[in-house]
Amino acid sequence: MPLRCAAVACLWGFALGSKIEAQNLAFVADNGSTSRVTQVKKAQPMLQAAVDRLVASGLNPDEIRRLGASGVSAAHCPSSNLILASGIAPVVDLRAAGVPVGLGVDGSSSADSASLWLEARQAMLLSKLRNGASNGTARMALELATLGGASCLGRTGELG
Repeated sequence: MPLRCAAVACLWGFALGSKIEAQNLAFVADNGSTSRVTQVKKAQPMLQAAVDRLVASGLNPDEIRRLGASGVSAAHCPSSNLILASGIAPVVDLRAAGVPVGLGVDGSSSADSASLWLEARQAMLLSKLRNGASNGTARMALELATLGGASCLGRTGELG
């Protein structure tokens, strides 16, 4: 079914979104899996077909490379990732791989507010934690909230 959705989206010129997450060890253990067949590998045909945006956390370097090569963009929902304990998204690595990254707020059940600025601050602090203080900058947070979001929507040069 997902490939059919991707084909229809491609045919009509629509963007297709997908949520790729829950790659942490707790998810693998809870589902009785002994191997880590990643959602990125499973979604590869769809990524090549039409997925334009995704939410990603818990990615390994090979998955980040695949996503960078596929032309997708990513929505980072830092507060939701913290509340759901789904990991710290590799924002710095995704951007370095050429993946445009914007900000999101996942939903009221997994975020305390729908504040873009609080999400930008949270993204900055988590990037500092994951990649070191010099990588999580205020400039990066502002770019995620503005230019990154515009790029994820296919509106580079119009918005941001």
